[in-house]
Amino acid sequence: MKLEYPNCIICGQNEFSDYLTFKDSARNSFSLKQCKCSFVLTSPRPCENAIHHYYDTDYLPHSDANSK
Repeated sequence: MKLEYPNCIICGQNEFSDYLTFKDSARNSFSLKQCKCSFVLTSPRPCENAIHHYYDTDYLPHSDANSK
């Protein structure tokens, strides 16, 4: 899977410190990084064309809100 290393969406910096590392239900490891401006983001993260593997049709924001 291709991963991307985004810049901070708040200040545009690309230097981060480690914040938290966790594993999802499939045992994939993800890292949260903290920017100098305090914003926390996932980095690296799956590229846009691969992110759909993590969000199936049962994912609440993708469902019809009126049906629940």
